[in-house]
Amino acid sequence: MSLRRIPKQARGERRIEAILAAAAQLFDELGYDAVTTILIAQRAKTTVGSLYDFFSNKEAIAQALIEGFSQDVTTLLDALVTESLINMPVEHALDLMVNPLVAFINTRPGFRALYLKAPHIGQLSAAQAQLEQVFSQRIAMLLRLRYASLPTEDAERIGRVGIVTTKALTSLAVERGDIDQQIIVDLKIMLLAYINHFTQPIAGL
Repeated sequence: MSLRRIPKQARGERRIEAILAAAAQLFDELGYDAVTTILIAQRAKTTVGSLYDFFSNKEAIAQALIEGFSQDVTTLLDALVTESLINMPVEHALDLMVNPLVAFINTRPGFRALYLKAPHIGQLSAAQAQLEQVFSQRIAMLLRLRYASLPTEDAERIGRVGIVTTKALTSLAVERGDIDQQIIVDLKIMLLAYINHFTQPIAGL
């Protein structure tokens, strides 16, 4: 986490958690650009000076949130990639992969604002790119486990295209607030057709 100072007491850790939670809520409510450190401090019930003890600016707070998202997404995807998932039909595997990810996006404060909608600037851009890499690498790993004959470069490209497509369609699905489930269905149809284009000859389907 990008902290200016590591807390030495539980009180400091609680303050950091309060700042991050407040920022995540405000980013969702107002959008990244409209949020200021003053608003974050007010929502966290702390002073701006206390906020700056730990974070140099709003971007550092956003970066810390995205780093946390990356860790959580890694844990989620690693738990999903099981032997049964690897061996089941692709359309069923997509359900088991996409549905939890959509739920994660919908329920994790700040994720929409910082991954789907935030501008790519400075260190925030690097953190966003890292999160996207976590997604694409896990997809590529699943493809390589499932299709041993699929070249690594193809698996990595499919992973990158897959996550960019997922990001674009998910952003469209949530633009009015609640998730438009039909768009998520459309996303799965697109992903299934794309994956099958490269893997059906390999799988002998």
